[in-house]
Amino acid sequence: MKKRICSALLFIFMPLFILLFSFQINVFNIKYFLKEYEKYNISQETHMNMEELEKTTVALMKYLAGVTKELKYSEKYSNNDITHLKDVRVLFQRGIFLEGLSLFILLWTRYFLHKKDKKLLRNTVKVSSAFSIILLLLLIILSIYDFNRYFTYFHLILFDNDYWLLDPKTDLLIRMFPESFFIDIFRRIGILFIAILSIILIYEIKNERAGD
Repeated sequence: MKKRICSALLFIFMPLFILLFSFQINVFNIKYFLKEYEKYNISQETHMNMEELEKTTVALMKYLAGVTKELKYSEKYSNNDITHLKDVRVLFQRGIFLEGLSLFILLWTRYFLHKKDKKLLRNTVKVSSAFSIILLLLLIILSIYDFNRYFTYFHLILFDNDYWLLDPKTDLLIRMFPESFFIDIFRRIGILFIAILSIILIYEIKNERAGD
């Protein structure tokens, strides 16, 4: 019974940790943000030069990550921006906590199954990896055809208000981060997620064939 519970937990929390890790690696990559700003001419849209954009983005990420309690350069944002960012900050904090919890459960269940049932461990890792890769590939395919629809669903699920419906005429956030930015970063997160799980899956298959 304990082995089945551990297997189920590993099946869920291994890909969850890798997803949150992939998210964190990309979302807190300031150099990537600056490349996106240049790509989509965000300086012109926001009337800020690249140095201002970098400072504003660094301050924003520190706020969302919980490094700072107050949002620096808050005067640049509208009331809707600030209210929405408070909601996003809560989600980031929960995500960071869940990432740590997922890592703990992942390591504990893997250690337990390694001691008790290596075959079950390997099968769980393989099935979880393959299932997660297929699921995310489907999401990526769907996003290619209609990203806006699924991006809207995402917001409706996560937020219980409409402050995420921003106006480019008055709200800075939507000018800094247009839909095309989210399409790019979603795909980057997806590619990293799939790459990590693919490496894990190949590693387990090779070990199985080698009789390890």
